[in-house]
Amino acid sequence: MHRPAEDLIEREDQLGTLGELLSAAVAGSGQTAVLSGASGNGKSVLLDRMRSLAGEVGTDVTTAIAACTEQSLPLGVIGQLAGAAGLLTSHAPEPAGAATSVAGLLDAAMSRDWDLAQDASFPPSSAKILHGLCMAFLRGIERRPMMLCIDDVHHADPFSMQFLSYLSRRVRATRLLMVLTDLPQLSPAHPAQYVELLHSSTPIVLTVPPLTRAGVADMVRRLPPPVDPGLAGHVHALTGGNPRLTAALVEDVLRRVEGPPAVGRPVAGEAFIEAVRTCLLRSQPHALPIARALAVTGGTAEVPVLAQLLSISEEMVDWGLLALHRVGLLPGHAFRDPRVQAAVLAGMPVRERAELHRRLAVLGPGGGEPADIVARHLVDAQDVEGAPGSRRPLGPPPARDQSMPG
Repeated sequence: MHRPAEDLIEREDQLGTLGELLSAAVAGSGQTAVLSGASGNGKSVLLDRMRSLAGEVGTDVTTAIAACTEQSLPLGVIGQLAGAAGLLTSHAPEPAGAATSVAGLLDAAMSRDWDLAQDASFPPSSAKILHGLCMAFLRGIERRPMMLCIDDVHHADPFSMQFLSYLSRRVRATRLLMVLTDLPQLSPAHPAQYVELLHSSTPIVLTVPPLTRAGVADMVRRLPPPVDPGLAGHVHALTGGNPRLTAALVEDVLRRVEGPPAVGRPVAGEAFIEAVRTCLLRSQPHALPIARALAVTGGTAEVPVLAQLLSISEEMVDWGLLALHRVGLLPGHAFRDPRVQAAVLAGMPVRERAELHRRLAVLGPGGGEPADIVARHLVDAQDVEGAPGSRRPLGPPPARDQSMPG
């Protein structure tokens, strides 16, 4: 099956700039680049393509992936890079003993208490560890040029961020290119280190935007003919141009339509549900619960209602709504299509959905909701808990009891 998600559409400018930076690094003028964009916009796909291109020109490529579950692991991202670069093995590059020193520095980092200062600085003993690790990486590129790739750098532990800032300020006269992917954080877990890395180290920031309508049309045209001329417009309206969501809808067309996909509207199914859930899980921390609460309320809700429902501040709700807008799920404070709302509900745990209905029933009278709306939420809470766990084709929320045209 053809998978449009593997294609890079409307990314020629970013690839061109990265190619120029790589050529400059190979010639001895290193740099740091940041691929910045919303969840699902294709930053990791673009990074993978760049890794392949770097390997083709004889550049060593070293990769690490940051994860929010490892933010309490000091220098965890740097440990990944050191292992991938061979700095932890007995076959480490010259000078002799570099591998031992890197392993020792990482062990020292794990065995000490790292105090985070408000200005992102470290005490002399910790700074010495960072300097030693930085010098080890710079020695490693004396033999061959290197590209360091860090995916999801916004999830990195603060000490890895500090190391990357330290290294970024020292790459200009080296054969090192650092490429980071970042999902812009409205409320970063470690603001001092995050700002230091992405705004004080003078990286080149390359925005990875959603696809234009023409880009979506390009992806749709790669389907086997015939393709309805209006399909691209419907897909763009439903996804906001998010490449992951667009590719998922195209895949659902291939899966669900009998014969050639000559349909006038996109078919939202399993792939779209998974794509929506992935975008939410990989977005801002509050994006997922806010999307689920918004879906349970019927697709629209005021900020104060969402704040009370989730027991968070209205400022956090505003940030979460902005993140959902950037992903492409909301054009404002409402889902852009009932099928988006249905996809959020389909990927939602039954107990969480039932509990939100109960909370809405409790909040309803105080918020001026009519008695029939309050009663509907109580009934929906019972219906959701009694529903089978299997998924069904996407349509509007069950409470509305309507079928959505596919």
